[in-house]
Amino acid sequence: MSEIREVAENVYLIDAEQDFIPNLTAAYFVNEDRKALIDAGPPNSATHILEGIKRLGVDPKEVSYIVVTHIHLDHAGGAGILIKEMPYAKVLVHPKGAKHLIDPSKLMAGNIQVMGQEVLVRYGSMVPIEPERVEAVDDSAVIELSSQQTLKVVHTPGHANHHLCIYEERNKGLFTGDAIGMYFAEAEFLFPETLPHDFDLRLALESIEKARQLPLEILYFAHFGTSRTPDKMLQMARDSLKFWSDLVYQARNDDPMSICEKVKEIIFALRPDEPEVVQQDRALYAIEKLLPVAVAGYLDYFRRVSEGKASQASQGN
Repeated sequence: MSEIREVAENVYLIDAEQDFIPNLTAAYFVNEDRKALIDAGPPNSATHILEGIKRLGVDPKEVSYIVVTHIHLDHAGGAGILIKEMPYAKVLVHPKGAKHLIDPSKLMAGNIQVMGQEVLVRYGSMVPIEPERVEAVDDSAVIELSSQQTLKVVHTPGHANHHLCIYEERNKGLFTGDAIGMYFAEAEFLFPETLPHDFDLRLALESIEKARQLPLEILYFAHFGTSRTPDKMLQMARDSLKFWSDLVYQARNDDPMSICEKVKEIIFALRPDEPEVVQQDRALYAIEKLLPVAVAGYLDYFRRVSEGKASQASQGN
């Protein structure tokens, strides 16, 4: 049975159990007069999320919104399945992502091209959503859930050009999606999420600065859990992005796997006294599955910069 717990007033974390791994991917349920689900997990996690909502004593028919921070499979993949159980809900998404929820065929083809048929086993296949049930939301759009709870859309490109975060007023919290990184609370460690083709270092750093301007008291990480030290985490996210950037840039002419080994050595060196952290299933998943992708994202970004297709982030900021 998936974990579900209240992490702030009327805000509940539901473990999506992506790839059958606990504490890897979360959806968040905001239980107000009008109810909202923040992120939908991959298609294979839809059952876990529905069960989590029901365990809160909420009928899925009461849900008004599914808000996806971006259209990557682990965040939006389950929306088409979930909304069939939520007949009065709309899916809110960045304007650049709406068409891919309505017709996910191109998105799925791209994932299969990168990951092979394994993606269908690990994540499942996206289900199209009727156009009238998808609503594009602009930067600073406001969604009122109750007299004490309002959600505000914050466009945060960098991880992807269609990424958004959601600020909630009741607890002064930010649902971060992948804008801040993958969070390991036990070690207060952030793993940057830098996908090829999508990642833009300059925009990622600008988005972190944008988040720092908000009156924050809590961060809700999609991967995974919460932090009550938002200033510290946002500074750590900024430093982590720049540290990895310098490391990969200096080794950019090496074999990508040798770069991964260098990064891995540094990760282990950072936490030599906490072997239990790096032995967790989700940590091993990050090192084995995500590290090569993260390095490839930086290498792709540097290539696009050299070709004039992306802007260079200032290393002096």
